[in-house]
Amino acid sequence: MNGSGLSFPLADEEARLLVETENWSLYDQFSSGPFMEGQSPVPARMESHPFREILFALRGDYDFAFLDRRVRCVPGTVIFIDNDLSHEFLYRKPEKELLHLWIHLHSKEHLIIRLLHLDREGKASVHPLCSLPQMQGELWNYWDRLSQCRDEAMRAIVRRYLKYTLALIFDAAQHMAVAQTQAQVAVEYAMTLLGRFCGMSIDALAAQTGYSRFHFSRLFRKQYGMSPEKYRQMRCWNRYLEMRSRHMPNKEIASELGFANVSAFYRWVKTARNRYVGKAGNASDKYDLPLS
Repeated sequence: MNGSGLSFPLADEEARLLVETENWSLYDQFSSGPFMEGQSPVPARMESHPFREILFALRGDYDFAFLDRRVRCVPGTVIFIDNDLSHEFLYRKPEKELLHLWIHLHSKEHLIIRLLHLDREGKASVHPLCSLPQMQGELWNYWDRLSQCRDEAMRAIVRRYLKYTLALIFDAAQHMAVAQTQAQVAVEYAMTLLGRFCGMSIDALAAQTGYSRFHFSRLFRKQYGMSPEKYRQMRCWNRYLEMRSRHMPNKEIASELGFANVSAFYRWVKTARNRYVGKAGNASDKYDLPLS
């Protein structure tokens, strides 16, 4: 990552920290501490989702809400956030500048790494670093084993393997970030977000990738042959049909798709039905889309 030509290069000590596992402190849902006591002065906004994430703190000092606890994130803190576990997702204004790595694992075959920078004013910038297909199968397997352990002694052993495997991934990422363009990774990250929140606006999506809406749309169309809005609409329609086939209530579908309210969801369904049912002739038809 350092020296890769990224707009936010890492300092030498930060790059070294990524592979110096002896300087890491790892937390997961089974950890017994130490955790910070009491509630944060500013309530954290929480979320949960059906995929895995890892937070790696590189710079700053921040108390991160995880489950019903607060973890003090200093350089070297690593938090393994498993499927459907509640955690903070919108940072509060920090006392010091923050630099955190976020690793997203949506499947056993694909991993995306992005760098989040937050200044003292609370202004955030996101720097996608690299996408690593077929690099985290071992990490995923060890994570599964952690969930299956029945005693803390065995979990401690598995956590060591998790550290070593993650360090190898970071080492590979430092080399792969040179070969992959930031634009490619940004668009892949956008695809990941759309797979999760297809009701997300294109402006918000572009902001997450660090590009203007105009520049982001050009990059997306170049890489996938369609506009991000067209992909978003098709993705939403496919997911809507899939959830409706499971007889989910409309309120739950609206929430899963990322709509701000049910009224906006109903307006979208009316427009989308006219567009897609008219084309397909059958409301149960789906379009084949690349999955993130």
